[in-house]
Amino acid sequence: MLRFLLGIAFGAAISFGYVKWGGSFFDMMGLPDRLRGNIFASASEGPLYELQQDADTRRRALEVFFDNQAEMAARIDAEAGHPFLTVLHVRRAAREAGHLHAQWQAFDVALDQPALRQALERRHATMDTVALKRKMLVEALAKQPFLQDWIARHHPGTAEEGLVELLAQITRRRVRS
Repeated sequence: MLRFLLGIAFGAAISFGYVKWGGSFFDMMGLPDRLRGNIFASASEGPLYELQQDADTRRRALEVFFDNQAEMAARIDAEAGHPFLTVLHVRRAAREAGHLHAQWQAFDVALDQPALRQALERRHATMDTVALKRKMLVEALAKQPFLQDWIARHHPGTAEEGLVELLAQITRRRVRS
């Protein structure tokens, strides 16, 4: 009976140590993934639900939870209306919008080259610099299917004239890590 209790205490201590400091003792032991995941999830529940824990400990406990209970985490996200997935989408949209916004500023360099400008003016059927840059931006957006779909869903009816400001707005919306 004493060995059983010592075994439970030892397992709990190692699990707690993994959650707290990120140890890899269980990887060395070669426990089956399901058992290992349940042990880690159980060990992370304390720090995860203790509201007085410091942010680093709670974050590590959440990482352990996601690593070992991904199915449950996805279910929780779905039940809550997909806040995690929404943040992932916003971050990707912001990243891609930032790249396109940077391209908008770089179009001036391309348009300073006379031969390239003439070719672009023929392709887009305009000589107006701002209109030309807008058409180039729309063309670049067409090569970003995720961002294009995201804009269509969250900002329907966006015209070419408002695209630059929208890209800047989306870029500022990024959730900081």
